Amino acid sequence: MGAPWCEWGRPKWFTDPVQVTLTHRFALQQNELTQGEWLDHGVPNPSGLMPNGTGDCIGPDCPMGNITWMEALAFANLLSASEGLQVCYELEQCTGQLGEGLECDVARVAGPSVYECGGYRLPTSAEWEYAARAGTKTSVYAGEVVEHAQKFECFDDPVLSPIAWYCANAGATTQPVRHRKPNGWGLYDMIGNAVEWVTSDGVHGYGDGPYVDWFSSFSFEHILSSPEIELHARGGGFNMWPNTLRAAAVFALSGAAKGPSGGVRLARTLPPQGGAGPSRPSPHSPER
Repeated sequence: MGAPWCEWGRPKWFTDPVQVTLTHRFALQQNELTQGEWLDHGVPNPSGLMPNGTGDCIGPDCPMGNITWMEALAFANLLSASEGLQVCYELEQCTGQLGEGLECDVARVAGPSVYECGGYRLPTSAEWEYAARAGTKTSVYAGEVVEHAQKFECFDDPVLSPIAWYCANAGATTQPVRHRKPNGWGLYDMIGNAVEWVTSDGVHGYGDGPYVDWFSSFSFEHILSSPEIELHARGGGFNMWPNTLRAAAVFALSGAAKGPSGGVRLARTLPPQGGAGPSRPSPHSPER
């Protein structure tokens, strides 16, 4: 996990390479959570445009945008409850409503770790990167992003353009899901389009490792008032530069952060190979 030392566009140290072992099977949505899936559960849709006319496309196949990290957790719980599954998170000291800027100052996993929960959840940051790479070691699953003189500048990258919506081809908004080439495991828009909330340990940097099932448990208090708690999102977005779309790139954000293209891709833990599994491990998702 992390960016190789020679990778163009990597930060100085935040995502240094680290060994991570995942010991549990999981399923991941084949595409980012869509507005149609969100609205099916009677929740207001916060997606939309900013005053300058850029932001989220609107439609049932457009990815969710403008949701807080807490709203991503709360929707996962809502989806779990609607299917009679165990909810994976406990949210306390909340203000606002789901879909209307829900913010909570306390959030924790409802059990020893997410791997003991049978319901829907956010992927861990380690799971997300494992799925995004699909067995590759290059900066994105289609190859190496081309080195450019300036990191923070938009340019049309021949590796990114077929697989991702980003600053060079998306235009003013996110785009409907599944219109770029998927990775080798059939997952669409892992790079670009909507930025995807994940779970992590809330601190800056990876440390030395090695780690096992990293980021699978958390218990945060004073999320909204503690700048040292960093919430993570992955994948880059429709309006971002090529160097920010690398599979190793991490966006560290505050507890109240939200904005256009801020969405999620849900996961579920699967039983060990050969066990009796759920009939529907995750919406539109192959097992990974």
